[in-house]
Amino acid sequence: MKTKVDLHGMTHSEAIEKVEEIMLVNSAKGSVDLTVITGNSPSLQSKIINQICDRHGFVYYKPPHNAGELVIQYEKI
Repeated sequence: MKTKVDLHGMTHSEAIEKVEEIMLVNSAKGSVDLTVITGNSPSLQSKIINQICDRHGFVYYKPPHNAGELVIQYEKI
């Protein structure tokens, strides 16, 4: 499932909760390709990487063309 979430206007806690919910619900169903729009917030990106990606084993990358995005992926085998 390819989807996108824009975190503008959310607190860091709300944003982390939203991203984790989307990833966990959809990874249980199958593959996930989530584009997370964080805006200019390296701090939020770092929290998402540490608290969600590393914790749950999701793969992520930062697109070189847009520092305000983070792409998180999971493929169910």
